[in-house]
Amino acid sequence: MHNPNYFYETDAPTYFKYHIYPDFNMLVGPSINYVFDVYNAKLKVRTGLGLAYIITSKLDLHIKYAIGFEEITPNGLTLDLGYKL
Repeated sequence: MHNPNYFYETDAPTYFKYHIYPDFNMLVGPSINYVFDVYNAKLKVRTGLGLAYIITSKLDLHIKYAIGFEEITPNGLTLDLGYKL
C-alpha cells in the first residue's frame, strides 16, 4: 500500500573541484532536484558547497551542504562515499 506521506526525489549535482591540498578538494556547483509526491511534482535548483577527502586513488569521501533558492527547496547536508570505476 502506498503511503501518501512518502515522496520520491532525483538529484543531479554538478560540482567543480578546487584542489586545496593533495588529498583535499573543495566542491562548488549547482544541483537540480526533481521531487514527486502524490499531489504535485516540482523541479528545484540548489547550489552546493562541500569538501572531499581522497582516501585512495579509487575511493573518496564527500561532505556537502546544499543551499536552496526558494522556500520550497530545503537546505541539506549529505555525507557521500565515492568509488571510481
